[in-house]
Amino acid sequence: MPAGSELSLEIRGTILALYHEGFGWVAISEKLPNVSPDVARKLIKRVRGRTPPEEDIFRSYMYLKDLPRFGRPEIIAKDSWQSNALREAILQDEEHQDMTFSEVAQSLEL
Repeated sequence: MPAGSELSLEIRGTILALYHEGFGWVAISEKLPNVSPDVARKLIKRVRGRTPPEEDIFRSYMYLKDLPRFGRPEIIAKDSWQSNALREAILQDEEHQDMTFSEVAQSLEL
């Protein structure tokens, strides 16, 4: 499978179904040529981690979808009011100087 590409929901369901049928990682990768044993193992591990322990393993199909990606954090524009507020807060006292930019921004509610 090419690096960076995602498995379709259908392939994920097939991997989970084969796993539930008792197939191992290598057998799954032999049945699905674009899926390596490691990809199958990681998918099952991720689905198991999302499935609450009290739920039946066959209900784990609802946990096949990816979680939302939040992407890169918003960048504060240079010389904007937010940037100036951060600069002033950091220069204000030693407490703010030991904080990360994110922590200072949270303390200022930016």
